[in-house]
Amino acid sequence: MKKILIITSTPPNHKGVGDIFLENAIKDISSENIMRVSVIKNSEEQYPQTWCGMKSHVIRVDKTHLPFLSSYKLIKFNNKYSTSVANEIVDIIKENNIEKVWITLSSPELILIAKELFKQAQIDLYSTIWDIPEYLLKNNNINYFLSKYIQKKFNEVLLESKKVSVIDEGMKLFLPNNLHSKIHIIRNGIDFPESNIEKIKIKSKKSIKIVFAGSIYAKKEWNCLVESLISTDFIINNKLVELICIGKLPRFGVKKDSRINFLGYLPNHEVLNILSGCDIGYVPYWFDKSKRNVVQTSFPGKVSSYVASDLKVLFHGPMTSTVINFINEFKVGSYCTSIDRHEVLRTLSDIDSIVIDSESYILAKKELSRDEMISNFHLFIS
Repeated sequence: MKKILIITSTPPNHKGVGDIFLENAIKDISSENIMRVSVIKNSEEQYPQTWCGMKSHVIRVDKTHLPFLSSYKLIKFNNKYSTSVANEIVDIIKENNIEKVWITLSSPELILIAKELFKQAQIDLYSTIWDIPEYLLKNNNINYFLSKYIQKKFNEVLLESKKVSVIDEGMKLFLPNNLHSKIHIIRNGIDFPESNIEKIKIKSKKSIKIVFAGSIYAKKEWNCLVESLISTDFIINNKLVELICIGKLPRFGVKKDSRINFLGYLPNHEVLNILSGCDIGYVPYWFDKSKRNVVQTSFPGKVSSYVASDLKVLFHGPMTSTVINFINEFKVGSYCTSIDRHEVLRTLSDIDSIVIDSESYILAKKELSRDEMISNFHLFIS
C-alpha cells in the first residue's frame, strides 16, 4: 500500500468529531503506511508525537476567530507563511516517502496550504470536505472579499484533487457537475450495539420519551417543539410526553419548561444508555433561508446515535435536508417541515403511532456502520 500523509486542522488525541472521523477511517491501515500532520492554532499545549501508533507532527499557526482580526491574520498567513508551511510539509513528504496526501479542507489555512502544496509537490491529493466553505468562513468571521478569494482557492484545490470525499449526497449535488465523477461519500461510522428491538416492545405505553442529544443550534425550531408541547400540557395521544435534552445549553434564546429534563454534557456511554430508554430522537434544522446551503449539505451525527439505540427519528426542518431522504429510504421515522404548531402536534401524534420493523433498523445501521465507512474510505483513497 502506498504511504499516506493525513493533513488536518484537528489537534491529535482531541477526541472531537473530526479526530474520531479520522481514527475510524484509518482503523485497519498499518501505522507504518500512514502518518499525520495537524495544522492548528498556536498555543502552549503539548501534543504527543504519535497518534493511533503512527508518527504525528504539529504545525502551529497564528489565527483567531475574532471579527476583523481573523481576516487580518488570514491575509498575513497567506502572504507570509503559507509557502513556508507548505515547504515544511513537502520536507516531511520527502523524508517519509509519502505518495499520497489526504487533506481535510476544514480551515481556511488548510485550503491555502493544499493549493500551495500541490503547486510545489505535484503529489496525489485526496481532499475531504466536512463543511461547505461559506459556512466554514462565516464561522471564522472572515470578511466578504477574503471569503471570495478563499472560495476560489477551494474550487481550484478540488479540481486539482485526484479524489474528493463528502459526508452526504446533498454536498455532492452542491458541488459542480464536473467534479461528480471523483466524489465519494464517506459518513462517520459507528459500531452498533446489539439491537434494542425487544426493549422497545416493553416500554411504557403511558408515556412518550423524546430525546435531543447535542448542541441546540436551531433554536427557533426547538422553541416551536416546546411551545407546541406546552399548548397540550405535554400530552400526545393521551400519553405524557417526557422531553430530555442532553448537551450544552445555550445561554440565551432557548425555550425552557420545568417539565423538560436538561441533563447537560454526559460521557458517550451514558448518553447511549439514556437513549436506549427513549422512544423518539429529535433532530431540528434551520428553516432560515440563510442556512439553506448548510441544511442541504450536512448530515447530523446524532442520527447515527438515535438509530444505534433503535429510536424513531423525528426530523424538524426544511424538505431540502438529506435527513429526510434517509428517513424515506430506510423508514426509521418521520418529519415535520413546518413551524406551525398544529403540524408539529400532528407529526408527534403520527410518529408515536408508527411501528418500525427490525429490518429497517438493520439496513439503516449497515448504512451508518463503521464497516461501511471503512469500505468507502478504501474506495476513496485507492
